[in-house]
Amino acid sequence: MSSTQAAIDAYLAAGRAVAERHVAGSRRLDPAPWRALGYTVHRDARRGPEAHVDDVLIAQALNAARVSRAPRRTLVLATGDGNGNGGRASYPQVVEAALDRGWAVEVVAWRFKLHRAYGRLAARRPGDCAVRLLDDAVPPPPRSWAEEIGPRLDAKGEVARPPTPEPQ
Repeated sequence: MSSTQAAIDAYLAAGRAVAERHVAGSRRLDPAPWRALGYTVHRDARRGPEAHVDDVLIAQALNAARVSRAPRRTLVLATGDGNGNGGRASYPQVVEAALDRGWAVEVVAWRFKLHRAYGRLAARRPGDCAVRLLDDAVPPPPRSWAEEIGPRLDAKGEVARPPTPEPQ
């Protein structure tokens, strides 16, 4: 098992009992270390760019949050992705739905991947919604890996666009 996955898992759990763990990715995702930590692994086995990986995790989170729970439960969402997901259900909508059902929510992400929508949600719902930076537990991945897993966000939380190359 990778020490990185174990460190991420420990930071997400924060000493709490965990009812469900899910991870999703492309066919390049190695399921073994995640399964060893108790995760249900969802893989997009098709060749080419991953498709609908977010949809799988969003569906799992919405399913967990669909009922109010007593005692109060915490949804820990490990993503900084705050885009509209092509008009389909999105991670910020998962956060809103869980909060509306009485759950506490923690969004955990590396600073460079954190969308500003989560800071706004945490500011609107202090005590119910919090943002924790994964940088506090695990160094951000190398730039080459970060570019492989998704767009980089600038200081405003917007997708940073690479400069357009000059014609030769």
